[in-house]
Amino acid sequence: MVKRRRKPDFEDIQDFGFRIGCNFGDDHEVLWANYGYGSTGEVSPTGLPVDLAAKLQGLSSKNNSMIGQGILEFFNWPKNFSQVKTRKQDGETIDILHVSPNYVKDGSPLNYMMRELDQKNYLQGLPIPTDIKQNLCNGIVHSNMITLKNRIISPTGEVYDFKSNTKIIPKNSSITTEIQIFNESILKFPLQIKFIKNNNLGFNNEPELLENINVKDVSEFTVYYSAERRQHINIHKKSISRDCMYRGIHQLICEVRNQENRLIFRDIVNVPIE
Repeated sequence: MVKRRRKPDFEDIQDFGFRIGCNFGDDHEVLWANYGYGSTGEVSPTGLPVDLAAKLQGLSSKNNSMIGQGILEFFNWPKNFSQVKTRKQDGETIDILHVSPNYVKDGSPLNYMMRELDQKNYLQGLPIPTDIKQNLCNGIVHSNMITLKNRIISPTGEVYDFKSNTKIIPKNSSITTEIQIFNESILKFPLQIKFIKNNNLGFNNEPELLENINVKDVSEFTVYYSAERRQHINIHKKSISRDCMYRGIHQLICEVRNQENRLIFRDIVNVPIE
């Protein structure tokens, strides 16, 4: 007897999707409790930030994530990593800035802020290989002969490797980003390397960040082909070091162009700073 595989009710990918609600509550806002009896139970959080996370999930667009005010302000979430959700009403586009229906606290509307994740911008800084990342979003260019490496020095002097967006960096740390390029003539030397540091405005900016937001921070190098093939010169290395001074998610961008001015490599490192 041959068993038939039963297909799901949805035939089209358009019938299937996900919604994610993300929020943050500090220790005084969220209570963790064990519900159950004896050794059988579950640990669950309760509190307004948790309730709002569920609301945010329901308010998210299909196949997207909605971020609540708790995260937007606590992490100083970059405004260019988010977007305002909109709806059409009587032929007009209406911005939806807050969780609805609105909560009331102490007799006043809570007006809890929310933003949808701008997935295309955020994906650029995820810690995934550039050959995969360039197929997920614009602005990334892969080369199997060029790599980026990052190293953090903490305020206490601890040194460790860092992958983009995988760890929150303590303020007053420093980060070194190093590019490594194989000495292969196929790349068409000389190569122009550009490092760009961007400080992003968010939803809870520190005064020092606002004072320095328009400061241009660009470093450029030229790398020449070496005809010598000894091991110690098979890889060219250039790096920059920057201080992590402002809370938020900041970016280090690296671009490489060849002698034809063609962009042959581009990657973005997101640096979350607490």
